[in-house]
Amino acid sequence: MSTIISLSEDRDGALAKATETLQAGSVVVLPVGGVYAIVADAFRTAATQRIFAARRRSRVTPLPVLLRSERQVGALAGDVPDWADRLMAAYWPGDLTLVLPATVDLAWDLGNAKGTVQLRQPADEFVRDLIDAVGPLACTAANRLSQPRPTTVEEAKAQLGVLVPVYLDGGELDGRVSTIVDATGPSPVVHREGVVPEDHIHLVASGELEWGERPDPSMLPVDDPAEASDGADADEPAGTPAGDGEADSADAVAEAELVQEVEGSTQDEVEDRAPVLDEAAVTVESPETDDVRDPDGAPDDDHDGDEDRPSTPDGPAT
Repeated sequence: MSTIISLSEDRDGALAKATETLQAGSVVVLPVGGVYAIVADAFRTAATQRIFAARRRSRVTPLPVLLRSERQVGALAGDVPDWADRLMAAYWPGDLTLVLPATVDLAWDLGNAKGTVQLRQPADEFVRDLIDAVGPLACTAANRLSQPRPTTVEEAKAQLGVLVPVYLDGGELDGRVSTIVDATGPSPVVHREGVVPEDHIHLVASGELEWGERPDPSMLPVDDPAEASDGADADEPAGTPAGDGEADSADAVAEAELVQEVEGSTQDEVEDRAPVLDEAAVTVESPETDDVRDPDGAPDDDHDGDEDRPSTPDGPAT
């Protein structure tokens, strides 16, 4: 049976249970931004495979990664352009996801990412506390193929059921989604327009505003940001190119087998197989990964670590 814990009634208990579950290599559903999301330790391959199985989604669409600190970016991505630093300064923590070139030597399995990684620092304090305890989290909306993104814990549980052992209830959410920006090229390309409007992205990236400044809120569109979404899944940029047919077919077969195996089991049976699944899980113990998991051996997130970030003519990328 799955457990539902109220964040408003037992925040500490929810944090402890979620931490224990993720560190054991399983998955948790919790509120992230405007929707309920399913998360796993990004460095446990068996755990990220559980996300694909629970959602009945192929590996063609890669999983985004949630960070606690902007300083974790340098260990996970390379060649971060200055204008991407500007966007992080203005919109992190918040509803902005950046697609960046991935560091090549990280041992994780986020799907068919084609050498990139999607990174976001969430605004939710609870989620950042969970990342502090576990490390970066692979994350995506807790919905199945062709189903709506859940905005209540009941909707999430109705879709994913016993394949998720722990659900954290944060009440009804507003359905907003993050804006996804491709930062692998010389200028920003908006794959999905969510809470942050596309014209604001280009304005901030251009350097016309002060460091960390956002455009005047009065310029925000009046449309509901969830309605403004292109309908793509929360982790799926619009226009994501299809992979090679043969590789995609193999992914689909492998995923179908995993779904059949997991869905044909009770939660206890799924947990009984965890040691077998965890043989495939990789927890990187290198200094680089230790820094990724716990960046807060460094100064606090806000300003006293400025020397760790590249400088620009307008100031440090805090």
